[in-house]
Amino acid sequence: MSSLQSLKYETGSLQIIDQLKLPNELEYIPVNSSEDAWSVIRTMQVRGAPLIAIVAVLGLAVDIYNKKDEFTSIGQVQSYL
Repeated sequence: MSSLQSLKYETGSLQIIDQLKLPNELEYIPVNSSEDAWSVIRTMQVRGAPLIAIVAVLGLAVDIYNKKDEFTSIGQVQSYL
């Protein structure tokens, strides 16, 4: 039996279901940065308070992970956030 996942997360990678296309289509959208996370929340491609919070936090985590080579100290990460 297959289960529907609202999001798919692995270290450095996040995908969410585009809820604007449901129920006719099932399409996952990549969220590669905090800007992408903000965009999918703002355009309501992700809905529901708990899922919005999770996408916001994981969007930041993916963003920081993918930019980890740009930071040389924790202070730089804190300033970025």
